[in-house]
Amino acid sequence: MAGMGKTGTVNIFPEMMDEAIKAIKDYRTIAFGDTDGNGSDGLYGTVKKEVETLTSSDFTGSASKGFVNFYTNNIEPATGSSLKGALEMLESICKSIKSAIPDTEGVDEQLGTENDK
Repeated sequence: MAGMGKTGTVNIFPEMMDEAIKAIKDYRTIAFGDTDGNGSDGLYGTVKKEVETLTSSDFTGSASKGFVNFYTNNIEPATGSSLKGALEMLESICKSIKSAIPDTEGVDEQLGTENDK
């Protein structure tokens, strides 16, 4: 957990970002699978197959067409491309934060270089 200093600063360690990145990757694998990354073997693919099976055999008519339309236009984008985009953004943020953390010495090397000029 990030520690709060007396000045109100938040201390973030590289290990925290490593754990966050790992959690994002684990979540992505659960949601979209890891065979092709497109969801065929994750929860996304499982739900999509269930909807296709349900609406092609047991559930037909105008209600079925309306459900397919709602799923295709609302649920699928939210659980597919929108979720993928959000996970990619979170991973990018975590990587950026990690890269901004000074090395093990606790000092920004560029600051030391600039002070020597």
